[in-house]
Amino acid sequence: METLDLLRLVIGSGFLLHASILDLRTRRVPNGVWIAMASCAGLLFVVDVGVTHRYGWLQLAVAAAIAGLAYVLWFFHLLAGGADAKALMALGLLLPGSIDWAWAGRDLPLWGSPMPGALVVLANGLVLFAVAPFALFAYNVARGDLRFPVMFLGYRMPRAEAAARFVWIVDSIDDAGRHRQLLFPSRTSEQEYAANLERLRQAGVDRVWVTPKIPFMLPLLLGFLVAFVLGDVLFHLVGRIALGREF
Repeated sequence: METLDLLRLVIGSGFLLHASILDLRTRRVPNGVWIAMASCAGLLFVVDVGVTHRYGWLQLAVAAAIAGLAYVLWFFHLLAGGADAKALMALGLLLPGSIDWAWAGRDLPLWGSPMPGALVVLANGLVLFAVAPFALFAYNVARGDLRFPVMFLGYRMPRAEAAARFVWIVDSIDDAGRHRQLLFPSRTSEQEYAANLERLRQAGVDRVWVTPKIPFMLPLLLGFLVAFVLGDVLFHLVGRIALGREF
C-alpha cells in the first residue's frame, strides 16, 4: 500500500511539474500530458481494486464526480483554462480517496481530511493562489510602487516589455484621452487591448501597471505536495480558527 501511495506522489508531482514548466513558458499544456497521467492513475486504480481492495465502486463514482465538477468549473470560467480542468480530472482518478500513507515510520499527511485527495489538492491550490495579492503587495511596497488597489493585483514594468510578456496591462487611455486603470483588463477584447497599447504609446506612457497571468498549474503542483505532507490546509484552518480546535 505504501508503495502505491509513493507512486501516486511521484506520478502526480512529476506530471504537474512538467505541466507547470510548460504553462509558465507557453501557457499551453498538450493533451498528451493528461492522457499519460490519467493512464498511470488508471493503472494504479486497477491495482488498488484488484490487489489491495482499497478502492471500489465508491471511489470510481468519486472520480467521475470530480471529472464532472472540473467540467462545470471550466464551463462557468471558474477554472481559467482547459488544462486546469483536465489536470483536475486526472487528479480525480489518481486520488479518488483520502490521502493516508506513511514514510519512514511517520503517518502522513499531518492534517487528515475526510475529503478525496483530489479535492484537497484543489483546495490547497486555491489557498496558495489567494496568497498572491499579499505577495504582490509586499513586492510593490519594497519597490516603492504604492497605488491602491492595483498594488494588490500587479506591478509596474516598461510598456514595451509588457506587450511581449504574459501579463494584462492595467493602465488605459480612453477615447477622451483620460488616464485610467482597469482592474479586470482580461475582459477587454483583443482589438480593444491593441488599441489601448497604441494610445499608451502615443501618450508617452513608458511604464505601466500590469497584472500577471499566473498559471494555476503552479499552485496546483504546490497544493499537491502540501496535500501529501501537511494535508488539508483549508480544513485545518477552519478547525483551528472557526471552531477553535484541530482536526
